[in-house]
Parts: sequence; C-alpha cells; structure tokens
Amino acid sequence: KAAAAALKAKQRDTSEDGEAVAEEPAPSEPEATTGGRIEVPFLIKADVSGSAEAVEAYIMGISSPMVAPRILYTAVGALNESDVELAATTQGHIIAFNLPSNEGLKSVAQTKGVKVLENNIIYRVLDDVKSVLEEKLPPIITQRVLGEADLGAVFEIGVGGRKKMKIAGCKIRNGVIGHGKRARVMRGAEKVYDGTISSLKNVKKDVQEMRKGTECGMGFDGWEGFEDGDQIQTYEELSEKRTL
Repeated sequence: KAAAAALKAKQRDTSEDGEAVAEEPAPSEPEATTGGRIEVPFLIKADVSGSAEAVEAYIMGISSPMVAPRILYTAVGALNESDVELAATTQGHIIAFNLPSNEGLKSVAQTKGVKVLENNIIYRVLDDVKSVLEEKLPPIITQRVLGEADLGAVFEIGVGGRKKMKIAGCKIRNGVIGHGKRARVMRGAEKVYDGTISSLKNVKKDVQEMRKGTECGMGFDGWEGFEDGDQIQTYEELSEKRTL
C-alpha cells in the first residue's frame, strides 16, 4: 500500500512538473514474487524521452525464470528526493541515464539502501542492472565427494561412567575421511543418514582424518542407526555465484 501510494504521488508530482511519464500499474509489494520469480523494482530517469524508452526496452530484455526487473516509473529530468523516497519505499533502485551526478542525493539514497546506477552507455547500464539482479539469485550448490568407506562392524565404547557410544568400524575405500566432515550413509539405494562425523578413531586414538586403505571407527552426530554393510560417503558443498 505504501508503495502504491508513493507511486501515485510521484506520478501526480511529475505530471505537474511536465515530465514524460510512462503509465505503469501500481506495485503490489516491494520485490514482488510472480510464479516463484523475484521481480526487482527499478525507476528510470533520463535526459530525453527517447533515451528513457530505449533504456526501459533493453532492461526488460534481462530476465530469467528466477529473477526479472520490474519498471515502476520512467521519466525525463534530474533526480530528486521523491525518486529516492519511491525507490526506498519499494525496495527498488534508480537508473540515471545520461544525467548530471548528484552526490548529495546519492548519499541519501545509499543510507536508504537504494542504488543509483549512473551511466551514459546503455550496455554498461545493462551490466549494472544484471549485477543487481544477480545479487537476488540463490547460489549454485554442488557436492564433491571426499571419501568413501565400507562399514564392516558395529561395536560400543565407553565414554565416561556407564555411558556407552556405538561406533561404526569401517575401511576407507577411496579418498579421505575427515572428522567434522559432512557424511551420508547409504543402505543399498536408500540414504539413511545425512549429517556430520562427530568421532573418528584409529584403534582408540582420536584422529582428524584417515586415508584410503586404512581402518577406523566412526561416530555420527545424533545418530547410531548404522548397520553392517552400510556405505559411507563424506562430501563438501561448494557454492558458486549464479549469473544471468
């Protein structure tokens, strides 16, 4: 509601100033989600109407199934405080094309979390918009297997007083198994555990890692449901920035 009211007020003010305004539907919510896709609001200000229209056309060509720009307002003329207020209300950003820089307004915008994207070359504007949109994309998460082990025996060890802990006796088949690493336990085709190795022992000694061909005892964080014949994989998750 606040975003819609701000946009209506802005359109009214702009009409009185005689600037060109592109009619746009009032935004329902800042950074609205449509069918699972995030829409990031932008305001476009330019030196002439032809530039504003060209910038808008190019920007609307940038999208993906996960994120897209949403143009709230397009006008001709210098940036002003109401532009910044509207962008802040809608959690949007301002594109200033071929306009004089206003350091004072840029400073105000920054304090409100609004980016002012200034440029006089369209392809650079597109790069700036892409960067803003890419910040909203979730990273690409991939998994890399670090080590594999076969579980051959289950036994118990004392951990103080009468308390005991079940340990998986394993032989490392490939790679390296490390204490504190992420691990999944497979029973045939079924994954029965996905968590962390909380204990790693060589005979009775705590160790940080064991390598291919060695035998060790493993304990798992919050889980003792392992059985003879289970397969263990340790892995790490890698995060990669997603791009448009």
